[in-house]
Amino acid sequence: MTSSSSSKSIVAVENAQQRLQRLHDTTKLYYSHGRIPARPTSKTELDVLKEHHRFIRSEQSSSSGGNGDGAPSLSWEDQLAEKYYQSLFREFALADLKHYKVGAIALRWRTEEEVISGIGNLTCASLRCEYHQPDPSLTSDPNTMEHKVEEEDLPLVSTRLTEQEMWFGYIEEGVKKSALVKVVLCRRCERKLNKGREVAKRMREGTEAGVEVSRSPRDRGERQDRDEERVEEQDVDDDGDDFAPKLPPELAKDRGWAKFRRREHEDSAASRSKHRRRSASPESRRR
Repeated sequence: MTSSSSSKSIVAVENAQQRLQRLHDTTKLYYSHGRIPARPTSKTELDVLKEHHRFIRSEQSSSSGGNGDGAPSLSWEDQLAEKYYQSLFREFALADLKHYKVGAIALRWRTEEEVISGIGNLTCASLRCEYHQPDPSLTSDPNTMEHKVEEEDLPLVSTRLTEQEMWFGYIEEGVKKSALVKVVLCRRCERKLNKGREVAKRMREGTEAGVEVSRSPRDRGERQDRDEERVEEQDVDDDGDDFAPKLPPELAKDRGWAKFRRREHEDSAASRSKHRRRSASPESRRR
């Protein structure tokens, strides 16, 4: 009695398609000698958009829609991608600077909701920035909203924003392309963007010169950061040495040894402070 009532409840919550799929899976499981059947693979609209979306679509491909003049009509996948592309606003772009240290920067256009909210032109365009979303204290203030109506350029975040126009290079279908885009960033994200472009330029110049790149992009970015820090330390240590008189070899050797000992002492002090912080953490106490 209990089993029949439970089976009736299962059938009641399923629609006809789900019930047919369950019976089909049960049949395949029975005839496959207990092996779990593979789940049916089907593409959603999101999968189709990922395959057929283009950062910038040409007017020729958009206008070829089977208007009777012999032009080839677009497939339904391209029509879906074209419809989504026409719904985007391409005045300002949004940026993802997660991998800026290895010269990888991602851009996308804004949606209608983001344009109405002012995201990307009145806030920072970086998706991971703390100033990406409008500040609630500024949007809830009626005086600020009155100024916003009068001045459309008034930021919705409590920081300075800078509009920057740049060339964005990307690859679609194995073809290198470039587009001129505009982004609005805060000072911190602007420095990240400029650094990422410099890293990409150095990597591109090294590849064109025939330099073999054996390390991963992450290792190259970390090594470049260490090299920059080492150069800054050398600049601080060697400040004024070019204009000072040359030292005798004995004193120069002692001076180099003193620098080595000082750096060794700083490294040991940093490691001790790091060990103290780690030992004082709640996780280490529980251990």
